[in-house]
Amino acid sequence: MKIVETVLDLSFEAGMIKLSERKNMMDIYNAHQYSCVCGLRHQFNNKLVVANYGSSGANVKMIVMCPQELGGTLIESKMKWLVKFDTFISLAGWNA
Repeated sequence: MKIVETVLDLSFEAGMIKLSERKNMMDIYNAHQYSCVCGLRHQFNNKLVVANYGSSGANVKMIVMCPQELGGTLIESKMKWLVKFDTFISLAGWNA
C-alpha cells in the first residue's frame, strides 16, 4: 500500500471523477474486511466512506476512514463475473 501525505492526496490517487454518494448500493460491502492504513483489518461499514470514485467495469474506488481515527485508506472493490463482490484491495493510505 502506498502511503500519502494528506487526504487530498488520496483523492488524487483515486484518479477518477467523483460519483454521488451511493449509500443504498454500498450495503453489499458491509461486514467484509479491508486492510487499513493503521496496519489492521477492519470490517467495511458504509458510514466510514468519505467519497466514492468511478473505476473500470463494476469495481469502485472508495476512501474510507479508519474506525480508530488513525487515517484514511483508498480501497477498490473487486467483483467476480461483474455481479458478485469478491474482495477489497487497499491501494493507498494516509496516516492522521
